[in-house]
Amino acid sequence: MCGICGIIGESSKYLLKSMCNSMIHRGPDSEGYYIDDKVGLGVRRLRIIDLKTGDQPIHNEDETVWVVFNGEIYNFLELKNELKTKHKFYTNTDTEVLVHLWEEYKENMLEKIKGMFAFAIYDLNEKKVFIARDRFGEKPLYYTFLNNNFIFASELRAIINCIEKPEINHDAIASYLAFFYNHLEESFIKNVYRLKPASYVLYSLKDKKAIFNSYWDLNFEENDEIDLETALKILDANLKNIVKNTLISDVPLGVLLSGGVDSSVIAKVASEYSNLRTMHVTSEEEEEIRFAEEVANLIKSDHKTIYVKTDFIKDFDQITLAIDEPVADPSIIPTFYICREIKKEVTVALTGEGGDEMFWGYPWININDMLKKWFSLPKFIRYIIISLGSSLSENLAGMFQDLKRYEKQKYYSLDNASKRLLRLSHFSKEELKSIIKGNFEDPYKEYEKLLRKGDEHKSAAYVTIKKVLPNDFLHKDDRISMKNSLELRAPFLNHFLMQKMFSLQNNMKINHGMDKYLLKMYAIKYLKIPKHIILRKKVGFSISLKKYHKDFINKIDELNYLIKELNLNYNGIKKYYEYYPSYEYTNRLFSIALLLNWYRLTFEH
Repeated sequence: MCGICGIIGESSKYLLKSMCNSMIHRGPDSEGYYIDDKVGLGVRRLRIIDLKTGDQPIHNEDETVWVVFNGEIYNFLELKNELKTKHKFYTNTDTEVLVHLWEEYKENMLEKIKGMFAFAIYDLNEKKVFIARDRFGEKPLYYTFLNNNFIFASELRAIINCIEKPEINHDAIASYLAFFYNHLEESFIKNVYRLKPASYVLYSLKDKKAIFNSYWDLNFEENDEIDLETALKILDANLKNIVKNTLISDVPLGVLLSGGVDSSVIAKVASEYSNLRTMHVTSEEEEEIRFAEEVANLIKSDHKTIYVKTDFIKDFDQITLAIDEPVADPSIIPTFYICREIKKEVTVALTGEGGDEMFWGYPWININDMLKKWFSLPKFIRYIIISLGSSLSENLAGMFQDLKRYEKQKYYSLDNASKRLLRLSHFSKEELKSIIKGNFEDPYKEYEKLLRKGDEHKSAAYVTIKKVLPNDFLHKDDRISMKNSLELRAPFLNHFLMQKMFSLQNNMKINHGMDKYLLKMYAIKYLKIPKHIILRKKVGFSISLKKYHKDFINKIDELNYLIKELNLNYNGIKKYYEYYPSYEYTNRLFSIALLLNWYRLTFEH
C-alpha cells in the first residue's frame, strides 16, 4: 500500500516531493521518484510484500517502462509464472508484474489483474502514461489538468498543494448533503476529478491528450438459474481460493472479527490456510464481543478483544483530516478508533467489506422490513402512535420524528425505485433548496435512472456497488486505515465472484424475507458456524450520534462565518436545531458540522 503521484508536462522534483510529503502516512517506509523532462512520478511506500527489494518506482529490464503502484495484486504469483518465460524479474514484489504485463498486453493487462489498485505506468518508447484504478474503487486516484500539466495523486490534499487558489465545487456539496458523500466524478475542489472505479486514462505525450475508458462493469444480462447446492459449491470453491491469495504478506496480518456474518465467514475460511490473529475492537461491553470470541474459539485463532477510549469531539479535527474529503457516514468514528488500535497489532487486516453488497444485506435492497410493516397500519393508527409516543420520552420522540419524514414524503404511495432513493438519501430536493443558495446540479437524477435499470433488486444492488460502496464505505476505509499506515483487504471484493453472485436468481440472496441467504447457508452448512451467530439480527457497523446533537449545533454556530463561503443558508440550517436528537436529524447536523470543519481545515490552512 502506498501513496502515488505524478506530473505529466513540466515535472518538478520540488512539487512531487511536496505531494509525497502530504501522504507520508500512506507510505512511511520509503519514498522514490522517477523524473525526466516530460514526466515525474513519486511514491511513498508502506512495505507489505518484498521488504528488501520492492521499493518503487519499479522498472523493466532496460528501464524503458516505469511504474508507481498503490494496492495489492492478489494473483501476482500466477502472473509472474506466466511472465517469467519472457522476462527477467529483479524483485519479489507484486509491483513488478505490472511493467511486464504492460509490455505484453498494453491496456488489456487489466483483464489479467485480480486485486485492489491504482497505478501509473510510464512507457518511454511509446511516449505514453497509463493510469488505472481497480474495479470497485478500493484504491483512490485524483487528477486535474493544470497549467498544461496533467497531475494525479492518491489523495485530494496532495493535489490541492499544487493549486494556487483552490475553489470549492458547490455541486459536490449538494451531492454530499443529499447522500452524506459526494458521488460525482468532480471532487469537492473545482476541476479536480476522481478517476472512476474500473476506469483508466491513457495519456499521449506526443498529442498531449488524455483518453478515458471504462474496462469492466456488472452484466445484467447474465442469469444463472441453479439450485442451492450448486450455488454453495461455486461459492465455496471461489471464496477459498480468493481468501488464500489475500493472505500473502511479509508483515503481520490479522482479521478484523466483528462477530457478524461477513467477518466470521472470512475468518473461518482464512483459518484453513493460516494460524490466524483475530481482533475485535470495542469501546464498551457489548453482545458482539461474545459472538466474536465464540468464532475465534471455533477457528482456534490468537484472539484479542481491544477496549478503546473514544473522545469524538476532542478528535473531531483529526477525524476530519483523516477522511480527505467529507463523508458523513457515522461509522467513520468507530473506523477511526479501530484502525488506530489495530495498527498496534498488525500491518494488514482482512475485513468482511463487500459481503452486504454481494449478498444484498442492506435495507434499501430488501425493502420488505419494519418500515413496510409500519405503513401497513392504517394512517389514523400511525398518527395516534406518533402522537402518544412523542409525548413519552425524547428518545421515542426522535424515532417518531424520523418516521414523520417518511409520512411527509408519502413513502407508502411511492414506487419501489422512489422508496429506495428516499432511503438512500437524507435531504430531499426541497430541503436542499432551503439550505443551499443558488443553483446546483441535481444529485438524485443519476440514482433515479440507475434504480430503474432492470430488475428492481439488481438495480438497487448495482447502485450500492457503483455509488455507495466506492464513495462512502471504501473511501472511509482507505483514508482512515492509511492515515494509520494500515492496509485493509476485502476478499469479497473479487470481480469474478461478484458477477457470479449477481447473476444468480434473486432468491439466492433474499429468500422469504431473509437477506444474504446463500452466504448464511454457506456459513452454517459448509463452515459449520453455529446458527445463533449467523441467523441473529444484523448489527450495523456504526454508532449513535444523538448524544452529540448539541455539540454539532455548537460547532455549526462556531463556524457559521464560513457558511456564506459555501453558499449555505444559515437560517435554513437553524431549522434543524429545533428537532429532537434522532438518527436522521442528528446526522444532518453532523454532516453540516463536518463539512464546515473540513472547509476550515482545508482552506484556512
